[in-house]
Amino acid sequence: NSASPADNDLLGKIKYTGNDDAGNSVDYATINIKATDVSDGSEDGEYDISTVVGGTSRSRMRADGVETIFNENSVDVDFRVESNGLTNAFMVDGGNNGIGFGHSPRSDLHTSWIQSFFGTEGSIISQVNAGGGIPGMSVTSNTYIDSDTGGYAYMTTNEATKIDLGDGVIRFNRAASGTAGNAISFSESMRINTAGAVSIGTTASPNNAPLLIACASDDNIRFKQETHASIAGVNDAEYFWRAT
Repeated sequence: NSASPADNDLLGKIKYTGNDDAGNSVDYATINIKATDVSDGSEDGEYDISTVVGGTSRSRMRADGVETIFNENSVDVDFRVESNGLTNAFMVDGGNNGIGFGHSPRSDLHTSWIQSFFGTEGSIISQVNAGGGIPGMSVTSNTYIDSDTGGYAYMTTNEATKIDLGDGVIRFNRAASGTAGNAISFSESMRINTAGAVSIGTTASPNNAPLLIACASDDNIRFKQETHASIAGVNDAEYFWRAT
């Protein structure tokens, strides 16, 4: 109860102390409470719980007037929430930077991307910064980015699919069945470009038409953007069926 209070005054501290096996006294856990802002009408307090990790005291949870932080000292420890039926209802892997919902995230993740896993085969992937090399965001099945190659790999031995969202374009991709952990070679099945036009079976632009379907190397169906619905037929020939 200071007569001259100041911001960040220490209000109280509880230390839980014991010896290690060499007879040294160790503060194994500490609780610190501060008055971080003593301005009348806008007071803030701070509550910090620290424990010893690997021989050094580390903040495990800190609550102040702005935020609540877990693991502020960036220690390789996990954050896990259990439900009645799931051991890993929600988990943040402290060492591998993965996030898991309903299942623990994979352990061989590339650090240039944030990867969130849903169950055993679903994931959402987004690069941390422009240096990641795979721009935008992907919603995937049976797919992750591994630490070895920085490319897509199979979670399990099965087929894989991926939807890419980036630069205003939506791309739908597929891959044949592959072995868990192996690299994936995706083929694009369909895309929707920035104008809303759709290309199916090809990455070519629909040339201002709303829809282009590639049936084979020379046989395409192209819906023209005219007053009435029309179709250009085999080999892109200028034959039309027009609705009346």
